[in-house]
Amino acid sequence: MNENIYDLELPKFSEVYTVGELAKMSGITVRTLQYYDRCGLLTCAHSEGGRRLYGRHDLILLQQILFFKSFGFSLAQIRDRLIEVNSGAELAKLLTTQRDVIKSEIKSLNKMTENLESIICDVQDCDEIGADKFVAIVETVKLTDPNAFMLRYFNENQLVEITDRMGNSSEMKDQQKRSQHLFGELLRLYQSGTDPKGEEGQQLADSFWQMVMDFSGGNPEMIKSFISMGIDSKNWPEDAKELGGAVSEFMSIAMYTYFKNKGIPLDTFAALIKL
Repeated sequence: MNENIYDLELPKFSEVYTVGELAKMSGITVRTLQYYDRCGLLTCAHSEGGRRLYGRHDLILLQQILFFKSFGFSLAQIRDRLIEVNSGAELAKLLTTQRDVIKSEIKSLNKMTENLESIICDVQDCDEIGADKFVAIVETVKLTDPNAFMLRYFNENQLVEITDRMGNSSEMKDQQKRSQHLFGELLRLYQSGTDPKGEEGQQLADSFWQMVMDFSGGNPEMIKSFISMGIDSKNWPEDAKELGGAVSEFMSIAMYTYFKNKGIPLDTFAALIKL
């Protein structure tokens, strides 16, 4: 029989569970189930005696709630992700979504591991690590940005200033998305052979400069750290080699032209340019 499993209807379970039985099965407390009920995430049927009774539908919803909660999703985010499951195809869709979440988490954890390894290399020869430095390191490790290695070009005080100014992880993530977008655009223009002195190159240079100023808060020493990072692009990690090439061969020329057109003194930035 070659019937596709995804076209089969799931069996109809007749079993029902009390709140205590379901709590024991799922490894959570009765109070937690009651809280999900009050929030409208898991509203169960009731027996004539007023007891909460749960069935197959509730079991599948609870699995989804506990899965997303284990990955740090808020209840509001979980509510938007809950789906009805009445067939094998819908169950496959649910499990595929959860598989993708796990893959994304694995990728993030691997990147955090790489960040930690880089930080270990940077600090292992230090005789003493101050509290501020340690806090900055902790914030750095939270980042899953593939370009997080760039933070190594900033000193202790600058790292602390960055984490203080960003205020919270949400602002830091917004900055990550901004930088990832701009670096992605840089690679696109570089790979397509776009003229860095042309309109697109200059628009990108303007966006980069605004990002640098926002990230640095206009601190001259921090801007110098950005310059040092660009100068050292040939020594970036292996997985950032192409990006380093784009910085050296495209962005340096784009920025030089941008500064010249804007009347910004060029001597400060001359080391970035290879003409």
